Amino acid sequence: MGRENYPRIPPEELYWFIVLERLQFSSSNDYNPIPRTRTVIILETITLSSMFTIKRMPQFDAWIDGLRDYRTRLRLLRRIDKARRGLLGDVASVGEGVYEMREFSGPGWRMYYVRKGKLLIVMLGGGDKSSQDNDIQAAKALAARLVE
Repeated sequence: MGRENYPRIPPEELYWFIVLERLQFSSSNDYNPIPRTRTVIILETITLSSMFTIKRMPQFDAWIDGLRDYRTRLRLLRRIDKARRGLLGDVASVGEGVYEMREFSGPGWRMYYVRKGKLLIVMLGGGDKSSQDNDIQAAKALAARLVE
């Protein structure tokens, strides 16, 4: 039984379930085991819908689309998806309401965002550790324009 037989999980929801496997053998000593079967028992289902709405500024889209390494782009987009579900991870305030979401891979990627209200995150821009000071200043300037 391959992975294709597992239930499909919608991308907007996360289900936790426990899979119990058992092996069944015949009771005689003829060494003809009954084929291995898999029993899936859902003991408890927890649904986590979106905690935050993520809005991406054109500057952020231009930056992330400009990344040549598709693995890095995919890693950063996965990080944003985790943030959408409420798993913000390693973040730090850089001042003036701007936060830095840190991803410790490669050159040390950083993504900058502001929170508007309790449920909205606006992605402002990004960069790596080498351009961190300039990226923070650009994110703060963009955040100030959002307030106006």
